[in-house]
Amino acid sequence: MADESADEAIMPLGQEFSGTVQAGLKAMRARLLDLTARNRLLNFRHSPKSTLRFVHADLNDVFVRLLDGDSLQVEPVPDPPRIEQLPPLLRSEQGQSAQTPSATSHAVALGWQTAYDLDQPLDAPVRALRVLHFSEPLDSISRRISSAARTAIEESGTNMLYLTFGFLEWFESDDSDQPRLAPLITVPVSISRSTTKHGAASLQYSDEDIEPNLSLVERMRRDFALELPTRGEEEKLGDYFERLGEAVAAKNRWKIRRHLTLGLLSFGKLLMYRDLGHDAIRDHSIVRELFEGRKVDAVTHATEYHFDG
Repeated sequence: MADESADEAIMPLGQEFSGTVQAGLKAMRARLLDLTARNRLLNFRHSPKSTLRFVHADLNDVFVRLLDGDSLQVEPVPDPPRIEQLPPLLRSEQGQSAQTPSATSHAVALGWQTAYDLDQPLDAPVRALRVLHFSEPLDSISRRISSAARTAIEESGTNMLYLTFGFLEWFESDDSDQPRLAPLITVPVSISRSTTKHGAASLQYSDEDIEPNLSLVERMRRDFALELPTRGEEEKLGDYFERLGEAVAAKNRWKIRRHLTLGLLSFGKLLMYRDLGHDAIRDHSIVRELFEGRKVDAVTHATEYHFDG
């Protein structure tokens, strides 16, 4: 199935106001909803320069702490010791040509769980959000993310920085070899960076509403006849992901990826889409007049005036 198959059949611009309120609002909503692969809410890509992916974490614990108002520190992999800092015996064994280990291999040596799928229980609670970066790369990435988030607020007045809990890995069709990642639970956050400690950053819940991924809900409903369940207010993330997995179990190769990712997303048009679906909008007298015109009981004619030429 090509990406263009998701394009909504939209009536020509301006014709929304030539029929009923219901048809007009439906057409306006269709213009707001992007169901193509261009939409990051349906086809999210992890960028090493503009996203942070966390490891060695309990998803539900992070979710609860964040919504409780905790400030969550981002923890880099501790920098490995330099050759000259090693004891003489180890220094001679490794030799002066020894290479600095990668952040991932050093994290493994320190006992970190380095898989991005956070489905393994932890031996002990971890208070920080761990990333597979040393402090200098983390400082660079967090600075870039912070700058992009600040620019988005300045230009649009909207916060676009979200911590995403879980993705649906899905395919356009059974013969497609291109997996898509769609965010599941997205929590709006702000990022703070220390001005003194190199690489230090922390995340806080911004107290804005946690919006559902309506693009995903509508794409699944329209193209696959799937009704994705909504998360209960007190439901643990693990239980919710289990129910989601059951809802898509019939689809070949689809999976719930329990990833934890920081990145920028845009929900602006989706909020308008949701608002236009409310009964209060449809039944409002001004909205009805906008689409159907003002009804009058009798035809009136303009008054004629005679002037002497």
